[in-house]
Amino acid sequence: MHKQYLLLSLVDDLVFSARSATLGGHRALDYIPGANLLGVAAARLYEDMPTDKACTVFHSGQVRFGNGLPFSFENGEHIPMAMCFHQKKSNVSLTAKSSKLALESTLNYMHQTFDEGVQAKQLRKGYLSLNRELYTPKTQLQMKTAVDNMTGMAENQQLFGYQSLVRGQHFIAYIEADEKFDGDASTKTFSQIVEALTGPIRLGRSRNSEYGRVSVEPIDYISWANQHDLVGNTTLTLWLLSDLAAIDEFGEPCLAPQPQHLGLPAGILDQEKTFIRTRNYSPYNGKYRRFEMERQVISAGSVLHFCFENPLTDADANVIEGGLGLYRQQGLGRVWANPSVLTNQDIDFTALKQDNNLENLTTKTNTVRIPNLPIARGLRIKCKAVCQNVKTGIGLTH
Repeated sequence: MHKQYLLLSLVDDLVFSARSATLGGHRALDYIPGANLLGVAAARLYEDMPTDKACTVFHSGQVRFGNGLPFSFENGEHIPMAMCFHQKKSNVSLTAKSSKLALESTLNYMHQTFDEGVQAKQLRKGYLSLNRELYTPKTQLQMKTAVDNMTGMAENQQLFGYQSLVRGQHFIAYIEADEKFDGDASTKTFSQIVEALTGPIRLGRSRNSEYGRVSVEPIDYISWANQHDLVGNTTLTLWLLSDLAAIDEFGEPCLAPQPQHLGLPAGILDQEKTFIRTRNYSPYNGKYRRFEMERQVISAGSVLHFCFENPLTDADANVIEGGLGLYRQQGLGRVWANPSVLTNQDIDFTALKQDNNLENLTTKTNTVRIPNLPIARGLRIKCKAVCQNVKTGIGLTH
């Protein structure tokens, strides 16, 4: 399987709407959707590809553009909070932005619950790192108004706002592809896709104004949320790292899927050990300039637990590794299978390992590139001259 991780550094604020409705307050996603990365690659490569090859790369699910999740150079990738984690409602450990998940006051409701009479609170928001660091991406709300082109003044009753991801943050995404998705040319084609997403790109809404610039750099990275040996198991616990879209045997959206709805062997969904939240949205297609069909999905962070009639095989493990459900090419369906953090009764992160050289990664992608234009070169020479005068004291009034 081909796989390449990408470090995304936000040069500008980014706007990704959580819903398509225009009424009510605007709420932004706190991650970078893989669909946007797919859109950038398609805009740069689609027209130069034969039709059948373009369909394979961008529509078949054989090439997958993962969501950009929060990333730090100290703790690596942050993944969505597991919804089976509960705390006492009176506990306030999650309110501190730099706090860690308090293991002594947190229970995994797959295995145990608080005593009767204790009101529990499900942990639904934020992200979690290998070191149990709790993180919520920084966002801000800016109010805008439409401008009348004739008068240059603000139009009446046209006030609106954008909630955006604040610039300066880092996210990590991945591009993944089946081993022979393009036959003998698979390696070359995959390299072209990575190259198309390397360097400065623009993502999200209002890209022609003050939003959207992102610097992208391929990096050597191995996610700590890796799939372990599944062969021979008769149970399967899935921690959803992205939204999951499933359909039943009638082609209808399914929000409590049985394993066969996801391409897995016959079995049942264990409701007692399953924790699901859902959402619905209509993605906007910038190429067609219209909204696509509404999607009903199981939200990232949900936990599904299946019991099978027969043990899982190598073929089943390969299916899970490539993602489950629909729209996998847009980042949906990424799961962490049988994580020890959830399958064991005690919440223990010490058994997990981060096999990366995070100390070798730098923030060099934050450097703003100077455009190769005469005015830019002139300003650079002028700035150097001013800085030199300041150092030598020339032109300064004492």
